[in-house]
Amino acid sequence: MIFNLMVLLMVLAITYFHYAQGLLSSLISMTIALLAAAVAIGCHEALVAGLLGGRMADSAPGLAMVAIFAAVYVVARIITDKIVPGNVTTFLYLDKIGAGVCGFVAALAAVGVFATAVQTLPWAAKGGLMHARLEFDDERNVVQPRSDGRGDEDATYLEIKNENPTSADDLGLWIPADSFVTGLVAQQSAVGALGSGVDFARIHPEFLQQAYRARIGLTPGVRHSALTIKGKNQISIDNENGLFAPTTSIRQIDAELKQVRDRSLEANLTAPPGETLLVIRVSIDSSAADKDDFFRFSPANVRLVADGNNYHPIGTLEDATLLVANRFDDPIFVNIPAGRANVDLVFRVPDTALVETREPTSLTLKAGTFLEVKRLARLDLGAKVAQIRLPENAGPNGRTVLRKKLIGEEIRKILPAWTDKK
Repeated sequence: MIFNLMVLLMVLAITYFHYAQGLLSSLISMTIALLAAAVAIGCHEALVAGLLGGRMADSAPGLAMVAIFAAVYVVARIITDKIVPGNVTTFLYLDKIGAGVCGFVAALAAVGVFATAVQTLPWAAKGGLMHARLEFDDERNVVQPRSDGRGDEDATYLEIKNENPTSADDLGLWIPADSFVTGLVAQQSAVGALGSGVDFARIHPEFLQQAYRARIGLTPGVRHSALTIKGKNQISIDNENGLFAPTTSIRQIDAELKQVRDRSLEANLTAPPGETLLVIRVSIDSSAADKDDFFRFSPANVRLVADGNNYHPIGTLEDATLLVANRFDDPIFVNIPAGRANVDLVFRVPDTALVETREPTSLTLKAGTFLEVKRLARLDLGAKVAQIRLPENAGPNGRTVLRKKLIGEEIRKILPAWTDKK
C-alpha cells in the first residue's frame, strides 16, 4: 500500500511538473527519459559485473540502475537545453495536453526505474514499505540459525499462497511503471533500435518476478547474492560430472514435517513423457556463506533458464538417491564450514525447452540454457552434456543441507547408512 502510494504521488508530481513546462520541453524530457530508462535497465548488470566487480553485491544492481538513469538523463538534458534554450509557442490546448501526455510518459520512465531498482534491494519478501508481488497464505513462527552465528532466533515464516506461482499470480503496482520500463527494454532489445543481439526477455523472462523471488525465503542481514564474476567463482558445476538426467524413478519425501504441512507427494517420482528430471550438482564455496557458515537460499532464489523460461528446483537429493522435495518458498540451509559443499538440485523441465539431442546414455542441453543462483552467480549450460543416470554418491560432502531432526529420522528409514554429520 505505502509503496503504491509513493509511486502514485511521484508519477503525479513529475507529470504536473512537465505539464507546467510546455510541450517542447516535455517532449524532449520524455525522449531522454525513455532512452535513459532503457540504458539503465539493460546495462546495469554490465556495470555491476565490470566496474564494480561484485562489490556491494546485494544492493549494487539497484544502485547501478538509478546511477545510469541519472547520468544519461542529466547529461542529455544539459546538452539539449544548450541546443534548444527556449520553448515553442503553439495552440494552448495542444500545448497543455501534449505536455501532460509527454510528462506522464516521462514520469513512467523515471519512476519505473526507481521502482524497479528498489525492488532489487535486499528487503524482506513481505512487510515494511515494500510491495509484495505474490499473495501470502500463511505465516508461523519458526526457529532458525542466526546469520551471525550467535545461536538461534525466532523468525516468521511466510508461505506463498500458490505453491507453483505463474505470471498470472503477479501482484503488480497500481501504476505499473516498473512493468512499463522492463517491457520497453525487452521490446527494444528484441526488435528495437537498442538491440545488440542479446534478447533481454530470454535472459530475464520475468524480470520483476525474478527480483522479487530473489528475496523469498531470505531475511535482511543474510547474503542475497552469490558471485561468478571477476574470478569469484562462489558457485560452480563440474563440467564432466555435474549434470544428470535420470530416467529411473526417484524415491521422495517432503522437506517439511507432516504436522506443519501435509503435501500430496508421490512416493516415487518419474519424469512423465515429454519432460526431463535434470539433476545439477552445484558446488558452493564457503565465501558465499553467511558468518555462521550457512549458505541460505530457497528454490525461488535459483532459476534454470531454458528456451526463455524460468524453472525452479523442486528439491534436493540426499546421497544421490532420495529426493527431499521443497516448496517454491522453503528456506534451505547448506553447511559450509570450509572449502566447498555439494548440493544436488533437481529440476523438472519440458524436453522442448531443454533438450537439443538425446542419445542412449546422454543428452545435450539447448544453447542459451543457464543456471542462476542468487542473482549474480550465472553458469552457462548451453550445449553441455547430461548423463542419463543418477549421480554418484557424494558422501559426506553431499550431506550438507541442514535437516530437521524428524526429517532426518525419515531419511534414515529409507537410507539406513545416512548420517547427518552436522
